[in-house]
Amino acid sequence: FEEWALQDVVLKCVTANGLATFQLQFVWDSCVNHRRKDPTTGRLQYQSPVKRRFTPEEDDLLVELKNQGLPWQDIHKQFTDAFPQRERRVGSLQVRYCTKLK
Repeated sequence: FEEWALQDVVLKCVTANGLATFQLQFVWDSCVNHRRKDPTTGRLQYQSPVKRRFTPEEDDLLVELKNQGLPWQDIHKQFTDAFPQRERRVGSLQVRYCTKLK
């Protein structure tokens, strides 16, 4: 989740056939670097993604679910339910299984 400080924002409400649609309208300069600045130094912050290694418990569950013949969407759901603190995408589960566990 990210937040952006916007200026000159207009909230529009358009009603058509009894259905209200809301739109936020603002100007976004695509040439400006929109990365966040560190409030203490004024320098741009570079946020690299954090790579979390798979644990043996995650590997075991992944192999178990795959051996059940479940589709990847179901595997992802059960994996996320078992490890809610870990943010794994379907693609990362597939890559892990196919390259390290198969």
